[in-house]
Amino acid sequence: MKQIKFRDTENDIIYGGIRLDNGDVICACRGILIPKDEQTIEQGFELLEEYDEWIDLTEYITGD
Repeated sequence: MKQIKFRDTENDIIYGGIRLDNGDVICACRGILIPKDEQTIEQGFELLEEYDEWIDLTEYITGD
């Protein structure tokens, strides 16, 4: 597992999340699972950064 920062390209919002070992992502804000095969620009997902160590992503966890 690794923490990531990604952008919802449809709404231009940056979120924090966790990439699971199988490639799926759990959004830290909405708690939804984004399957690996749905993580494309065409489907509104842009990976911005992947972190090797755990960091504070509080500013990317919104109240949406």
